[in-house]
Amino acid sequence: MVESQIVCIVRDENGAITEVGLDDGKIYPIMTVINLMKEDRSFFAKKYGFKTPVYAKQHHRLKERWFLTTDLNARIENTLDFLPSCT
Repeated sequence: MVESQIVCIVRDENGAITEVGLDDGKIYPIMTVINLMKEDRSFFAKKYGFKTPVYAKQHHRLKERWFLTTDLNARIENTLDFLPSCT
């Protein structure tokens, strides 16, 4: 299984993460990352040096909308929120 690190994020005007930067130096729309997950690729992010897996999750009200998170149960902070903006 190929594993890639998410190193930065791009947010829209509402603050939602729309794209992520990977350790390959490229920026990808989150749906591309989600599709790669479906093809058995995994992603992680780091906070304070600790590696956390990234998951795709469907929005609880807007079922057609998907997002990336490091917390499936919304009980801890999403590590992606602490990543820098992609430049």
